[in-house]
Amino acid sequence: MKRGLTITGLGQLKRATARLRTVAEISERAGYRATNAVLGKLETQVKRDIGSHLNLPQSYLREQMRTTKAGPSNNVAYIRMRIRAVRLARFDARQITAETARAKGDPRRGIPAGRKAAGVSVKVMRRGGRKTMPGAFMLPLRAGKIGSGNGMGIFVREGSNAALRAERLGFKVGESGRNTPVNSTRRKGGSGRLRHLYGPSPDQLFRRWRGEAVPEIKTMLAQAYASQLRYELRGTRK
Repeated sequence: MKRGLTITGLGQLKRATARLRTVAEISERAGYRATNAVLGKLETQVKRDIGSHLNLPQSYLREQMRTTKAGPSNNVAYIRMRIRAVRLARFDARQITAETARAKGDPRRGIPAGRKAAGVSVKVMRRGGRKTMPGAFMLPLRAGKIGSGNGMGIFVREGSNAALRAERLGFKVGESGRNTPVNSTRRKGGSGRLRHLYGPSPDQLFRRWRGEAVPEIKTMLAQAYASQLRYELRGTRK
């Protein structure tokens, strides 16, 4: 008589393995869905926070941002801010004028007849006052209207008092580049090359915001993952 040992339960083992595989898939799905949920919130938060400091429209900030969602094969999402200088004219630029006899004016720059250009003012920060630059002037650009811009640039003469004041105010005095003003080679009066003025970039604030927001982002991700995992397992987020 032989005594044997019967081993059963292979079916249960297969079912357990299937359940483990399902849990892994659910965990992965919850991970990238939670990441994308946080991505959407952060995109709104970045635009709001930067817009609360820089006097730029939300539409322009949206144009400067690029987002990449996470997916089944990649649990990483990205927010990128375009690195580029911002024309100072975007910051609510206003042409300052002064009364002068027989002046024809310039409708393109909002200068009525009987007045001449006498500088430019801008409002760069939401909470700050306007900055005035006598000697600076607005000119239409060859590139025309770009995106949500007004097609104008603010320029100073190289080495002029206006250029020095722009630098003291923290503005970048750059080259004209592709934003060369229309008919700039035929402009009369003044000396020195034309220099295009630029203000702070959203990317500058984004880099600072990114470093400060890391702890909050970690908390948001943990909460979003827990909520999404409950939904995947139970069909409810509570």
